[in-house]
Amino acid sequence: MRRLLATVCALFIGTCVFAQTGTVTAQLHASVTSYLLHGFRYDKDSSLTQSLDVQNALGPVGVDLPYTIDTNRYDRLIVYAEITPFVLEGNPSVKIPVKSVTLDGKAVFPEGSGNKGSDDAGSDSEVDVKKEDGPVSGTETYRLIEFSRDPGKFRYNYTIHLTANQDSVEDAPAGHYVSSVTLSIASGE
Repeated sequence: MRRLLATVCALFIGTCVFAQTGTVTAQLHASVTSYLLHGFRYDKDSSLTQSLDVQNALGPVGVDLPYTIDTNRYDRLIVYAEITPFVLEGNPSVKIPVKSVTLDGKAVFPEGSGNKGSDDAGSDSEVDVKKEDGPVSGTETYRLIEFSRDPGKFRYNYTIHLTANQDSVEDAPAGHYVSSVTLSIASGE
């Protein structure tokens, strides 16, 4: 009797399992997290850093700031730089202006200066930031980079070159001067 009951149960279970016909579908969902990393590098093989200390920045040849963006984002991105003049420590009224800024050899200008931006710059040489001499202003904002791209992971490497106004350096009182370059990224409209 037990055997008969076990056989009937096995046939019933087998019939129920194989009674379904047609197809079945499983939908698999996943997300790739977007990331946007940017920073300075001491050299092309070093990791990104949020701060960079550059010595002898008032020299006539200027200084290079190696800058990198790592991202897998698909939207339009704009990189802004806020650059202060060189300020004498202990006496913020004494300033040495920035003479020129280039990005990968192309001149860039402060927003609102009336000069063309880096995308439209026709010259590979350094160009004075201002057309006329005048009082040294405060922080200047530059629109350095604007790009849209194809989807996927990308690394962009740039060199920002900054040169101080050498006439002002020659006339400046002795002391330690500091300028800051603050880079930020915004999503484009």
